[in-house]
Amino acid sequence: MDHFHTKLGEQVNSFTKQAGEIDKWDRALIQQRDRALQLHDTTTRLQQGATAINTELELILQHQDEMHNALTVLEKKVENEARQFADRPSDRQQAYALVESLDKELSETKDLLSDTVDRLNKQRHTESAKDSEQAALAQMVSVLDVHLNAFLWLEQQSNQLEEALGQVDALATDQQALQRMRPFDDPMR
Repeated sequence: MDHFHTKLGEQVNSFTKQAGEIDKWDRALIQQRDRALQLHDTTTRLQQGATAINTELELILQHQDEMHNALTVLEKKVENEARQFADRPSDRQQAYALVESLDKELSETKDLLSDTVDRLNKQRHTESAKDSEQAALAQMVSVLDVHLNAFLWLEQQSNQLEEALGQVDALATDQQALQRMRPFDDPMR
């Protein structure tokens, strides 16, 4: 009976050991199943996201094609209008030319003022101590006179510029009014 009891104990130990290994395998299988389910869910969500992105991309491409077609029509219309006024400089070009002219004249005036101040400074150094007060006053009057002339000239140029810009605005307003009065032209014309 001891022998039977010993064999039964060995078999119980062996069964317990095998049950433990089966339990480990079962837990590993459950973990792997859970991971597989998570991967499946993630894959499904990613596929849905990719489908949504593809749909949005197709919509964007469709809008891009529509925009391209509209821009092509507008470019042709602008080219046609540009050909009509090819011999006449644009209002913007005229304004730039006027500004460049004013800039050049201002630069020349600045150079003139600098030369005048330099001459006055040289005269001041060459004068005798006795005449220094009168010379300083004369120099100040001369500098102020030059400044006054420069400011008058600047005011005159500013008025001319305002007048030119007013003309440009008037031309732009007239052009816009003409555009509003005309029915929409065929863009291919």
